[in-house]
Amino acid sequence: KMKRVITFVISYSFLWILWTFLILCPSTKAQWDGGQILQLTDDDLPNKIVGLYIDDNDKLYLFYLEGVRDTITGFVYDYRILYITKEKGGQWSQPEGIQTPVYIFGQNRRGGLWMDTKTGIIHILYSTWAGDIYDDTLYYTNSTISNWEFAKIDSLPGQQWHADYSVFDMEFDSMGNVHMVWHLNFDSIGYRWYKVIYANNSTDEWVKQQVSPPILAGGGRGASYLDVQKNGIAHIVYDAEPYCDLECRPSYVRNDSLNSTNWITDTVPKPARPLWHYWPDALKVDANDRVHLLTGGCIEEYCGLEPGNSRFFYYYKQAEDSIWQGPELLLDSTSYWEAIFIDTNSIPYLAEWDPFTYCWFFTDRKQGFWREPYQILGTASICNDPTSIYPQDFSFVLDSQGRGHGVFNGSVFWFIGQDDSLEIFYYGPSANSVEDTLEDYNKFSSELYQNSPNPFN
Repeated sequence: KMKRVITFVISYSFLWILWTFLILCPSTKAQWDGGQILQLTDDDLPNKIVGLYIDDNDKLYLFYLEGVRDTITGFVYDYRILYITKEKGGQWSQPEGIQTPVYIFGQNRRGGLWMDTKTGIIHILYSTWAGDIYDDTLYYTNSTISNWEFAKIDSLPGQQWHADYSVFDMEFDSMGNVHMVWHLNFDSIGYRWYKVIYANNSTDEWVKQQVSPPILAGGGRGASYLDVQKNGIAHIVYDAEPYCDLECRPSYVRNDSLNSTNWITDTVPKPARPLWHYWPDALKVDANDRVHLLTGGCIEEYCGLEPGNSRFFYYYKQAEDSIWQGPELLLDSTSYWEAIFIDTNSIPYLAEWDPFTYCWFFTDRKQGFWREPYQILGTASICNDPTSIYPQDFSFVLDSQGRGHGVFNGSVFWFIGQDDSLEIFYYGPSANSVEDTLEDYNKFSSELYQNSPNPFN
């Protein structure tokens, strides 16, 4: 009897410890626990995500494009802008359109749409482009302007051969000022070049400044990323040498006050590992006005999407003295980091896309280091199945309770080069009703995996 009592006490104590552990140590995958898939669009047109936002009341805003098809040829030549919303714990609303005077997405047009969640104002930036000859004007409008009328914010000096605008980014400070960057692309002495231009609207006119020297683009364009502190200080990182071979180094600049022309250039420490190519991937300012930077590189001279080509991603953070801390190596990967988010506790989160399996992974730096990415959409045996929906262009936000809300494009036809029925899906906590859960696509539902390492082995 004594042995049975002792065994019972030990077993009971073990179970109590296990239960306490589970209660006090919630799942490290809590962002996506209980996630379900909803199909948000269902037509024979390509639909493309342009922005997912969440406000302080956990209301979601999804902006997307719906193709406009020529009734004679069947060719999709333009896109109209639609948006839907979802209140906390509620259902997605019916689509509403943004009726701009002209199409700003589609054939021969480049543009972007952003939302300032503090003010609720929607902002649009776009330019037209016609290949060899270009439209020489950059346009801007927002939801407070009557009928979405566009205003010119920049023009090229006359019609220039191969001159155009591209690579737009936009952010907002706590005073409601709009900050943006773009590339001015042009030809000179037989080569393709670009300059990084910054502007804000804190005065009656757009204040524009060139923040980079002319950069040799070769056959492509580098990337630029922008974010701003609450007081309007702008931070920009750009690809200064897209074709540098072993000498690549992202360039970072910041001004010392709103509208200051004093741009401070800082060198981002380069990883010790030799990299043929090294580029900026994202720049974010957190709630404490600290800057987070993500970069990527590859060791192969040809850095294309090829099986076996490895990519290496690095994380930096600026300390109070503006000195870069890092680089911290994220796990070596053949994948791409597609989305980054910084929560109110200044913790960064990342979503990763595997271009060979079309699977999506997630990671964070909650414990002071980057954990091994875990899969949030599909399994390897499903993601690369030709009968599957291929999830693309994943965007996510976190609500006030730390739960993840994501959207992605998906099409069963994408793998053979057709996107006529590119639909949009939502992945996140179920709403009050489960009537809209997408049972036909339950292959993407969340799965529970063994924790690793298992402390009770």
